[in-house]
Formats: sequence, C-alpha cells, structure tokens
Amino acid sequence: MKIRGENNGQEPLSRSSRRVTRQKGASRAQVCSRKARHKKPLYKKWWFWLAVFLIVGGIGTALDGRFDDSKSSVASSAKMSSTSKKRGNRQSVNSSSRKQSGLTSAEQRSKKEKESSIARAEKESQQEEKYNQLRLGMTKEQVTDIAGDPEAKADELWTYSKGDVIFSSEGKVQGGTLGNLQDQVTTSIAKAKEGKQQAASASSRKQSLLIASAQRFGEASSQHLSKYPSVYRAVQVGDAIAYLYKNGNDVLLVRYDTPNLITNVYIYDSTKDGGQGTLLYTGRTNLQDRPKTYNFW
Repeated sequence: MKIRGENNGQEPLSRSSRRVTRQKGASRAQVCSRKARHKKPLYKKWWFWLAVFLIVGGIGTALDGRFDDSKSSVASSAKMSSTSKKRGNRQSVNSSSRKQSGLTSAEQRSKKEKESSIARAEKESQQEEKYNQLRLGMTKEQVTDIAGDPEAKADELWTYSKGDVIFSSEGKVQGGTLGNLQDQVTTSIAKAKEGKQQAASASSRKQSLLIASAQRFGEASSQHLSKYPSVYRAVQVGDAIAYLYKNGNDVLLVRYDTPNLITNVYIYDSTKDGGQGTLLYTGRTNLQDRPKTYNFW
C-alpha cells in the first residue's frame, strides 16, 4: 500500500525514509523535551529581576513623586494656613493694640484732666484757707499780708478775684465777701442781736424784780418799817416822811409817805430833787399792820 504524501512537490518518501524521518523527529522531540526539562525558571533569570527592579523603582519613583507633591501641597497648605493665621493674629494684635492705644490715650487724657482738676482744687483750697484767716477789725496791712495786693483798690473797698473786702472809715475790716467775712458779719449781727435780746431779757427780769421789790416796800405799813430802823432809815422831808431801803439787788429805793396818806416809791437818784428817780409804785399808805386772821374750823 502506498502512502501518498507531499514533500514540497517532491516524490513520496520510501518506508525507510519515513522511518528515518520519524526517528529524527523523535530525536528532536527528545532533545526539545530534554531542553525543556533543563530550562531555568523565569524568576531565576537575571533579566527578570532587572525588569522587576526597574518596574519597582519606577513605581517607587512615581509614588515618591506623588508623596512629595502631596507633602509639598500639605506643607504649602499648612504654611498658607499658618501665614494666614499669623496675619490674622497680627491684624488682631494690631487692632487690639490700636484699640488699647486709643483707650490708653483716653485714660491718659482723663488722668491728666483729673490731676489738673485736683491741682486746681488744691490751689483754690489753699487760697480759701488763706482768705479764711481774714478777721473783722483787721488793718489794711494785715489784709495785704494774708490776701496779697487787690486787683482793684479804693479807700474803703478792695476787690480780689474771689471776693472783696470792705473797710470802715478808720481803715478796719468791717465786712466783705472774701473768705468767710460774710459769715463773720452774719455771726456778729446774730450775736449782737442775741446779746441785745439777752440784755433786754435780763433787764426785763431785773425790772420785774425791782418793781416787785418796790411794791412790797410800798405796801409795808409805817408801823412795820419803824420796827426795823437799821433796814428802813426814816428821814423827815418837809411834810412827808422818806424811807431809804436797799433791796437784794443792791438797788437803793426811797419811799415817800405824804400827809394825804399817799405812798410813792422811787429808784433813788442823787441827781434828782429828793432823790426821786424813776417812779416804781404808788398806793395808799398803810399806817398799821393788818391784824392776822385765824380760822378755827
């Protein structure tokens, strides 16, 4: 049986040729199989690790670049945030500083005004204390020593910035508005008025006591007076009888009993005729003591 085959346009091979061909093919297959069995694994190839190294290096470089970019971006963002924060803080500090500086200036102005006001008040207080040393009755020289020279001067009126001083015709202080002169004048007038009232009250009381004493003296009987010659000294004056008596206030009284039985009591005045000064009492003359009346029920 013939086996037909093509051999690139050649004549069909003989059986021995086909056997030789098969043997050669088997030998090549064995060689290839042997080569395949003795072939090195891929990971043991040097170029494999070179490729791996290059790939890993490239990936690392890319990642490192991204990381650097990210880090740079983060750093830049942080820097910008820090700069913005510092700028904001600086602006806040500047604003606060300007505000505080403004308040400090206002406080300084207020403090200066307060100190100036206190200084003026102290100066005025010192001047007022000096002016308060002025007294009624002082001379012009004494006023000058205390208050200094006036801004305007006349014979009886000196004018100062805080008031004036009034002088009497004798050149003595008698009033004014400088210092407490007005208060002194008011007090002097009040004291004078009070003194007059007290004197009037005392005089009125004294007068009342004197009148009461003269009344008792005038109502006493002639018989009673004659019993005490050391107290009531009797003197004959014309047709009348005069009795002299010094009361408890050392006031000398004189009593006249006339012939028509009228009794008058006067304050004794040596400059008057018969010593008849101010009349204090007039009444009927009592010649005898009135009898005492006793009640027995």
